[in-house]
Amino acid sequence: MNYWHYESMTIELPVPREQVIGLLRRHVEPVKWIRIFGVEAPFEGEVHESGFSFRRINNYRNNSVPQVTGTFESHPDGTTIHVELAFPIYPMVIAGMSLWMSIMFSTIGLLNGAYHLTWTSGLIGVGLGFICLVMFYGETISAKRLLRKALEVHH
Repeated sequence: MNYWHYESMTIELPVPREQVIGLLRRHVEPVKWIRIFGVEAPFEGEVHESGFSFRRINNYRNNSVPQVTGTFESHPDGTTIHVELAFPIYPMVIAGMSLWMSIMFSTIGLLNGAYHLTWTSGLIGVGLGFICLVMFYGETISAKRLLRKALEVHH
C-alpha cells in the first residue's frame, strides 16, 4: 500500500511486552465491514506478538483516518513501542477524488471559459491536497490521544 504522508513516534512503557499487548487488545476489535450496533473499542484491526496494525473507528465516513502500525521492543526496563501513523491512499478514494475533480474542472471550464481552466484547476488541486492534510492531522491527533489513553498503565 502506498502512503501519502506519515508520522512516527516512540512510546516507552515500564511494563513487559505481554502487558502492553493485553492493554492494546482491550482497545482493538476485529475489522467489521458494517457496523450496526455501535462501537465497543476505539480501534479496529489486529494486535500480534510482534506488533499491531489498526485504524481509529469513527461514526462518520472520513477516509483520512490514519493507519496506525507499530512494533514492540522488549528491554529490562520495560517495552518500547515504535509507532507509525500513515495516511494510506486507497484506490476507491483516488477514484472518487478523480471523479469529483473532473466534475469541478468541467464546471469551472464551462462557467469561466477555457482560458481560466488551467490556473483554476491547479488552485483546486492544491486546495484539495491542503484539505486532505488538515483532515489527516486532525485525525492523527485523535488517534495519538486514544492510543496513549489505551496504553495507560495503572499500578
